[in-house]
Amino acid sequence: MGVPVTVLPENTGFLVEEFGGGYGNVLQETINSTGTNTVGDFLMTPFGNENITPIIDFLMNYTGTTLPAAVSAVDPSSFVDLLSSIGL
Repeated sequence: MGVPVTVLPENTGFLVEEFGGGYGNVLQETINSTGTNTVGDFLMTPFGNENITPIIDFLMNYTGTTLPAAVSAVDPSSFVDLLSSIGL
């Protein structure tokens, strides 16, 4: 194929139940909502090779901003504080 892939473990039935139709429907909805099909990592799904960039953006975009903007807004020191507060 020539593209990097991630192979899911066999026990992924919960994802099909959770999303009501599996990866294909969620990926299609997110691609349609953004109007783009960006180039990113590819995922082996029961439906073939799918671009997972839209689904990652869809699931991680809680703030209404783009995923890169949300990631850049995270203060890394907050994780250090959290870890030290639990003795790690």
